[in-house]
Amino acid sequence: MLTFITFAAWSAFNQVDHETADKSLYLKDMPTLLLEHYQNGTFIPVYDSSARKTFKTFVIHNGGNNKRNLKQNILILHGQGSTSFLFRNTIEYLRQANLNPVLIDLPCFGFSDSLVNCSRSYISDRLGDILDSLNLDSVHLVMYDMSADIGMQFADKSPSRVKSVTFVDPIANVDISKQDLYVRIARVPIIGRMIINLATSPYVSWIRWKYIQLVYRVELAQELLDCYAFSLRYRNNINNYIRTITESDLSYKRTFYLTSSRVSYDVKLPKQVILSTETIGATQGSFIQTKFSMHFVNMAESKGFLLPEEMESVFDSHITVLIDTIDPELRKVKPEPEPPVRENHGGSGHGHSHGGGSGHGHSHGSDHGHGHSHGGGGHHGHSHGGGQNDYGMGGYGL
Repeated sequence: MLTFITFAAWSAFNQVDHETADKSLYLKDMPTLLLEHYQNGTFIPVYDSSARKTFKTFVIHNGGNNKRNLKQNILILHGQGSTSFLFRNTIEYLRQANLNPVLIDLPCFGFSDSLVNCSRSYISDRLGDILDSLNLDSVHLVMYDMSADIGMQFADKSPSRVKSVTFVDPIANVDISKQDLYVRIARVPIIGRMIINLATSPYVSWIRWKYIQLVYRVELAQELLDCYAFSLRYRNNINNYIRTITESDLSYKRTFYLTSSRVSYDVKLPKQVILSTETIGATQGSFIQTKFSMHFVNMAESKGFLLPEEMESVFDSHITVLIDTIDPELRKVKPEPEPPVRENHGGSGHGHSHGGGSGHGHSHGSDHGHGHSHGGGGHHGHSHGGGQNDYGMGGYGL
């Protein structure tokens, strides 16, 4: 016990200034899978219209490299204890379905910068700023875990920017008394921070892995769990993790707001929920089904721990069906226009014209060139050839 207390206290107080520390200090210790994810993304500057300052958001997005010209943008929001890393393997499935996925680390999470206020409500208000920076007018919104709180507020305040809504094992009843232990523990001063520091430490990697296997009965690689733990420790993210909970309204009043929002009552807004087999009958699963009218309720054969990690292709079929109910033409990619035919300046060239006035045939070739014209007036046949049989013929007419 003394060893535990000593290590937890050391983890809590032996911290560096994360805002000024060199990022390379974190990159060299980053797990390989997480480093690959980091290298696949980019940072975009986002103007916080409320604080009037700029912050950087980590994004994985086709952007200007969207060569297939995919028009249906899918904004995917992660949960409380995860980042965009959770969806790294789902994006290819969505692209194959002619959809354009947009992954972000929410502000105060993952590789993105923190904000002056890390409450869920404030983060939600920044989604519009992020879409502006990405030049996206509207999106199909996918919300996992606690991001249901963030996404529903955004859909309520900016209805024209949300085409459809997909919940994935959502936490829609945000009352703190209904939250899991890993959320409630963050509200305990000092002790909560010490426990989170210990739980995410690289020194307890094997213990953490075995605990997840025992409690959640899932077979996830140890390295994967290390990636999520590292994301929570990256720069100042443990502090930010705690702030997103302590600075957020996690009361029954917030739950009432969500159940009264547009997502709840607007029957014209296409909506669906994807629930794991372990969640569908649990408190949060029952809540979302009874309080929100859905066009589709889908069940995924999963234990409910990091559902997108267990079922990488869980989104593509359900999301494509939802979008196709809006309009089957939305996912169809229009073929690129044929390039214009250019004048032939190589090989064998042949120019030929017929005109009632003056006719002009003109060709350039390295082998043989042939210019030929027919006209009723002045006629001009002209050819340039670098090889043999070069001739120009100027016409015959009435």
